Amino acid sequence: MVYATARVKDFQTFDGKRATIQWVDERGNPVDTYKIGQDVFVRLEDQDRNVNPAVVDKLEVLVLDRNSGDWENVLLEETGPDTGVFMNRQGLSLQPATSPGAVRINNNRLEMFDRDTIEAHYQDNYNPKDFSAAWIRLIPQPQPGPGVPPVEKSTTKFTDATGKPVSEYTIGDTVYVTVTDPSRNVSATTVDTVQNAIVVTNTRTGKSVTVSAKETGANTGVFLSDPITTGAPGSGAQLEAEDGDMLEAKYTDPQDPSDTSQATVRVVVGVFNCTGARNTPNPFSVTTTFQALGTGIRQVTVSIYDLSGRLVALATGTGALAAWDGRTLAGEDLGSGVYLYQLTCMGRLGETKTLEVKKAVLLR
Repeated sequence: MVYATARVKDFQTFDGKRATIQWVDERGNPVDTYKIGQDVFVRLEDQDRNVNPAVVDKLEVLVLDRNSGDWENVLLEETGPDTGVFMNRQGLSLQPATSPGAVRINNNRLEMFDRDTIEAHYQDNYNPKDFSAAWIRLIPQPQPGPGVPPVEKSTTKFTDATGKPVSEYTIGDTVYVTVTDPSRNVSATTVDTVQNAIVVTNTRTGKSVTVSAKETGANTGVFLSDPITTGAPGSGAQLEAEDGDMLEAKYTDPQDPSDTSQATVRVVVGVFNCTGARNTPNPFSVTTTFQALGTGIRQVTVSIYDLSGRLVALATGTGALAAWDGRTLAGEDLGSGVYLYQLTCMGRLGETKTLEVKKAVLLR
């Protein structure tokens, strides 16, 4: 196993419009070092790719190591509607390469050699002249003293049944956790198992499930957990969840309790269904909250009109709720009266539905 650090240097080329790309940690904070075995995160700012201000847009960047020949397409998601800032939710794992011929491309693992250079390239599909790149050069860390083997820490990810990382689950999906722990690769010829080493918890309810994991093949050090069923409250599934709940997986090495690793993932309603809207309180004097009724709703936009049909205000919110303080688009207080509003629901895949017009009464 090669351990290395990397100092980040980045540069951008563009056609007069700002587009920046940089290496960050999982929280989006800029970093100047990485170690092989860590996950790489890329943050990109490009307002031109903010295609739909009402939904979260997505784009891809190419991360590669020319020396090993490995390349990976990394999916970046907008950090929020109308931000123009993109970042990958699932980290790209840096792993040591054994030989160029053994490298597997586009498998969410960037395999590399000591002192290699990692490159991140982005090109706007709508404007080929808009291009950004960043690179880092790996430099070796001091080697451990004689007789002191390097410590290989575990990593944990939520995946599907094949071990492919996932960014979210739909209620009703089966949850799997994949752990990479080279220190638990006990036998080079047989498939190993870690017993009751993974705990998956719904952070809202506190309900937990403990499972074991089996090595995906002899001498891989990669372990796939037993399946965990999910379902709506009252379904009897191992983990019951509601839209927006977060699941946390924690792995603890049975032979080394100090070696732990975690991962989180969101649970969402799979079916988009927007059936109605209401606002409370109604009448109101200071603030009213609009609510979309249904399932799988990721965002709402409310258009507010006076009785002549003139658009006077807009209200937006993440999830099914949006608040309005009785002010116009220019920030001026509206007078008492009856106002009309029309609510548009948006799903996680960009689907939309606009509901019928309803009334809200403002009393100053």
